[in-house]
Amino acid sequence: FEAQPVDALSFMPDGQRVAISSEKDMRILDVATGAVVRERKKAHDRWIFNMAVAPNGRQLATASHDGTVRLWDAATLECVATLKGPSTSMFGVVYSADGTIVATGSLGGTVQLWRAVDGKPLYVLHSR
Repeated sequence: FEAQPVDALSFMPDGQRVAISSEKDMRILDVATGAVVRERKKAHDRWIFNMAVAPNGRQLATASHDGTVRLWDAATLECVATLKGPSTSMFGVVYSADGTIVATGSLGGTVQLWRAVDGKPLYVLHSR
């Protein structure tokens, strides 16, 4: 990303690649060479605040100010699910240790758990 801030980043499990976002775009870079391995322009309608990579490296998730978290196939950067939170901004996203659950955090203080395979909502928790 030339002359653009890096807003979020996460290593792929193999340590050979790193996923990064800048504004609405995301890329996967080769760590050794800096070459772009994959790229997705306009991955979201608004800024990407956070990203996470599944423990197996097959999926990644991006949290955005557009009120969504999107799940991406890491091999193709095709969106496999869009998770709509209760808030206008989604700030946090993380995978469970086994990669089956995605937890999201919103501006409104809500933590929501989703199935990683299809984005189906599981539970809503409220932070206090």
